[in-house]
Amino acid sequence: MTLRRLAPALIAAALVLAGCAATSVPTPTASEGVAAPASEATPTPEPPQARVPFDGDCSGVLTADLAAQIFHGVQPVTSSPDNIGGLMPDVAGSLARLGGLACTWWAEGAPVEYLSVAVIPRMHVPDDVAAERAQFGCYGWGYCGRGEVRSDMWVLAETARVNENDLDPSAEEASVMTAAVDGLIQSVLGHAPSVYSGVPVSPAADWWTLPACEKIASAAASGAGITAPQPGFPGDNVPDGPVWEVLTAAGVAQWCPWYDLTENSSRITELQLQSGVGAPSAAQLEAHNVETISIAGADAAYRLVYEYSGGARGVEILVVDGPNRLLVGGYGPEAVAAAVLAVL
Repeated sequence: MTLRRLAPALIAAALVLAGCAATSVPTPTASEGVAAPASEATPTPEPPQARVPFDGDCSGVLTADLAAQIFHGVQPVTSSPDNIGGLMPDVAGSLARLGGLACTWWAEGAPVEYLSVAVIPRMHVPDDVAAERAQFGCYGWGYCGRGEVRSDMWVLAETARVNENDLDPSAEEASVMTAAVDGLIQSVLGHAPSVYSGVPVSPAADWWTLPACEKIASAAASGAGITAPQPGFPGDNVPDGPVWEVLTAAGVAQWCPWYDLTENSSRITELQLQSGVGAPSAAQLEAHNVETISIAGADAAYRLVYEYSGGARGVEILVVDGPNRLLVGGYGPEAVAAAVLAVL
């Protein structure tokens, strides 16, 4: 609301107080002038401060009593930003940019061994994604769950079948999974909205606008030495699921794979691009025992070698460009990273 101040105009008036005539007020001459009213600027409201639900602390999402009930007394292991998912790619970091939070729990040997929750501002969730997960159901890789909207936040809880197969879960199995998912959602919504709500980070000028994969295909193929690149990945271990759909729809994450499996070639390259996620933390880098390397055009670069050997993802290169990240796997990842950075 704009505050207005009355101008100090001098008014001559007859004023009667208790029957007494008021004295007249002299009118200023032209030489004396009248002071102009001071203008008062409307204050610009401060943008809301970015925050993530539960202040990013997954330990506050699921109470100990509810965890004991869901996992039948088995002590679950809670997700950590230092695990392998913290770098390839950093899903939690991209969700935080949107004002969201993701947490997971594992309890080996319990009737429900896996449970996860994502709490995301509804404005970033595509309508079709929210509609598809409005009711409990099972989908790819044996994951089952549902989402619920409250106070402009979308709460998605998921579990996984202990024995994944193509058959529908039995009534008993479905009942156990539904109870776990419902319990987790209610655990989140049982807090005040101010606790589970999130506010996105305001975009900055140096954040990448992620390109369509075809825009960087030539650079990636050149770096990998692929002469006839085909878009896609020759396998089923690929980024998918509702949280990934949210990230890609919001333009904060992108996966671009190509391969050439012709008679004279068996080369693969894949890129994971993240905009505005920031550099990895020292804890993440230390947990993975990364090797610091140099890549043209990067502010920082690291070689990640995983415990398993061979395959397209045995060695990956992570480069940091300002607040953005590029993760490269496959053939010749150093050359691919440099080539792609040159065109971003």
